[in-house]
Amino acid sequence: MELRAHPLMCYGGLRNWPPVWIAADPTIGRVIAGEVGILRHIEYDARYNTRCLLLVEYDGEIFIGMLRFDDIAFCSLFANTLKNHTSRSVGDIGRLDFPHTP
Repeated sequence: MELRAHPLMCYGGLRNWPPVWIAADPTIGRVIAGEVGILRHIEYDARYNTRCLLLVEYDGEIFIGMLRFDDIAFCSLFANTLKNHTSRSVGDIGRLDFPHTP
């Protein structure tokens, strides 16, 4: 099943993909939405086992998106899978095939 349509891509019962992207440089103050940019890094810390931070490059700038999940196991699967997909477009990532259950 495509990541963008996966039933476990949610937090608090609401869809979480794609995240809202906030400029990493606070002086820019830019916010963008959608499956935009190139994934540069994913940060997952087991202490915060229901969230991931994604860094994307878009229009020459770095943006941060945070994803929170209801399902701990799926969050871990998501993070570990995406670590193998840096340098891919966020649109391509949205099309990745994920198992129906972690």
